[in-house]
Amino acid sequence: VINAGNTTDTTESSESICPKGWILPDKTQIQSIGNNSDIYSSVFNSVYGGRYHNGVNYGVDDFGSWWSSTALNGQIRYYLYYYSGDLRTSNDPRFLGRYVRCLLQES
Repeated sequence: VINAGNTTDTTESSESICPKGWILPDKTQIQSIGNNSDIYSSVFNSVYGGRYHNGVNYGVDDFGSWWSSTALNGQIRYYLYYYSGDLRTSNDPRFLGRYVRCLLQES
């Protein structure tokens, strides 16, 4: 679980979190995944892990959430959220800890 970095930074953040040849999906990519549960099933699988805040993991067995590389502003970043079969995108403060899932970069 990672937080999404410096809260004053509004840049994309895919350059250092994923191994070479892989990318952290951007807002458009997570929205595409979020709008198509078949893509989600093949790309992410139904993995729970919750989120992290102030030293506590919340919802570890209840939901999954993964950061995108896209910042809304200096304090907010987009993420993909899975709960009870419902898959959607949203945004949240960057200080919350969420997982990341890297996608194989298309050639």
